[in-house]
Amino acid sequence: MENLIHQVTRNVQLLLKLKIPQGRFSGKQWPEMVTEIGNYKTRIYHHILQWKFPKRGRLKCNIDGASNGNLGESSYGFCVRDHNGDIISAQANGIGIAINIEVEARAIQATLKVSKWQWW
Repeated sequence: MENLIHQVTRNVQLLLKLKIPQGRFSGKQWPEMVTEIGNYKTRIYHHILQWKFPKRGRLKCNIDGASNGNLGESSYGFCVRDHNGDIISAQANGIGIAINIEVEARAIQATLKVSKWQWW
């Protein structure tokens, strides 16, 4: 049990060193680590994105996957549009419990299956 506590403590320390800018993390014991985590402010970056039409004769596929937590109830969706922006195909499905990267991969997989079936 003591070894497990040591491993968890070490992993949390490593995580804090990665997430908190150089020199700000000083905690070595649980009380200090809890304080550091409580005081940590996430930086938020934002960019304005604009969807662009695909070139004539091409299709564009946009996908998204989401999970409620990084192991949680998950779903994905995609839509395929032509050069006019008209939807050619779209799909959304729930996939049960999964992690974020798996959900995104499943969205890509579903898109590829539909594109193969449609002969795109």
